[in-house]
Amino acid sequence: MKKLHQNSLMRKITFSYSIVFFFLIILLSIIYYFTAYHNFLQNHTRISRQLAKTISNQIDTQGSKFNNLEIRILESEEIMKYIFEEAKQHNVVSDWEFRKNLYAITGYNYEFYQLNIVNLNESTIHTFGEEYYYKPYTITRNVQENIIEPTLELDGAKIIIPPNKGCLYAPVKDVPIISVCRAFSRYPLSKKAGIIEIQVKEASLEKLINDNLYALENGGEQVLIFDNNNNPVYPSDIPQERLDYYTSLDTDNKTMFRSSLFSETEIVTSHYSSETMCTVMLITPASYILQNRLFYLEICIGFFLFTFALLVFITRRLALRITAPITELKNRISSLELDQIAEEDYDNLSGDTFNELEILNKSYSRMQRRLKRSLDDVISSRTLTIQSQMLALQAQMDSHFLYNTLTIISIIAEDNDDEQAAAMCIKLTKMLRYITEDISHGTTLAQEITHTQNYTDLITTRFGKGVEFDYQIDTALDMVRVPRLILQPIVENCVKYSRSPDRVLKIAIRIWNEDDCWYANIRDNGNGFSEEALKIIRDRIADMNPEQQHPALSINGMGLVNIYLRLRLYYNSQFTFQLENKAPPDSIYGGVSITIGGNLDETK
Repeated sequence: MKKLHQNSLMRKITFSYSIVFFFLIILLSIIYYFTAYHNFLQNHTRISRQLAKTISNQIDTQGSKFNNLEIRILESEEIMKYIFEEAKQHNVVSDWEFRKNLYAITGYNYEFYQLNIVNLNESTIHTFGEEYYYKPYTITRNVQENIIEPTLELDGAKIIIPPNKGCLYAPVKDVPIISVCRAFSRYPLSKKAGIIEIQVKEASLEKLINDNLYALENGGEQVLIFDNNNNPVYPSDIPQERLDYYTSLDTDNKTMFRSSLFSETEIVTSHYSSETMCTVMLITPASYILQNRLFYLEICIGFFLFTFALLVFITRRLALRITAPITELKNRISSLELDQIAEEDYDNLSGDTFNELEILNKSYSRMQRRLKRSLDDVISSRTLTIQSQMLALQAQMDSHFLYNTLTIISIIAEDNDDEQAAAMCIKLTKMLRYITEDISHGTTLAQEITHTQNYTDLITTRFGKGVEFDYQIDTALDMVRVPRLILQPIVENCVKYSRSPDRVLKIAIRIWNEDDCWYANIRDNGNGFSEEALKIIRDRIADMNPEQQHPALSINGMGLVNIYLRLRLYYNSQFTFQLENKAPPDSIYGGVSITIGGNLDETK
């Protein structure tokens, strides 16, 4: 149970920081997931756009080749003469020259599937490629509407005929074919009288597309090509519903679409070619997007688990390191005894780092030493208080007997009309009563001054004009709390050691306020301290230790030391105590000068 209590702080630290790390890592994982996945989508979209453009450019290149091939054929006078004049003669030599001229233009390794030339005036067709024929040609309605009329409308410009629109002639049925057609005439600026068609199998276009899709690591992408009229060029067998859906998408402003046909999200990019007037559309299916989303999700989960476990481990180690000094401090406090205070060496505590907790441990040891000094100060102060009371009691008779006796003397003096004796008895009674009170409770500066004035009045009565006292008191300091018996013993010391029959003894008592402190200065015009006596007193004060025993109080050098010590205990070393000799002409008081003082605020 004790171990559980000692480790509770460590568990609380570990648990608290683990909760913080848990939510922080979750937040970071979520941010990473969405950021990484968003970057993936952006990169994939950029690559898809580029790939769609690449496919479109390659198709444009192939289309340009076929377009140039058609132009070269139509610019050949021998070929045009054969088609419109010599073909109908069925001359073997002319037929051979015609094919020879075509091979000279196309080469023997031509890239197209079939070349067809139709003479609309004669309704004949010349085939070249998979088949080599010259024969009559019957124009069907489908061919007329889907091929001949659109081609003639362009007046010699090329047109791409998608597979679903048919072709002029197909050597093999059911083979999807893409045709590049152009109308031509026998002579420039004459009426168009023929159509040339170069055919490419859809399989060739599919190979070109698949070679480019390999760059996307076979992510299941699909390519859709359609012309300006939304007729499918590739693939030719796409369902009309899907074709209508994809051709309706605005891929210029958006790339992420949720398919209304499959209820799945797709990335769709496109590129339009003004050369072929076709749009190449690249479609990334939802399965590939989901696959990559799960990939990034797995990374985030792995990052969360690893990081959380690592931080919990580090937190536990740090918590153990933090709580170890606290546990050590707790054990030291629990085992502390009064007679063991300050016995430990706080500079050699355990711990390999200098941190706040080690500072706390060392501060606790320093606190022990200060506590020891404070206890010693209290004991010393109490001892001095008892000594002061004993001094007052030992110097006098029983207080009640003495008060009663002084009262009787005062009454007798009044009965005999001796007012001076009566006044002296009253002042002496007040002084005795002030001295015998508990001096540990302190007094006010006004009461201390009153006590001193009672004493100086008695001295004046005794010595008459041989002694003069000058008081300069700041009455604003009347209620300031001070230790008892700090002024009158100094004045008494001046009277005792500075009075001389050949001169009037002058003593000045000045009390003032400066910098939030009170000050009292007592001066006389005596001979002052001898250098030897002044050195002895200062050495005693310098060697003063409140923890040591001191001689009983007396109004001499040790009496001054006693006042110094009580000021030190009362004000916690924040006080003033100065001894010096003042020689004329500094002032009329050329003897001893003693200055004492303390803070107005006792708490400082």
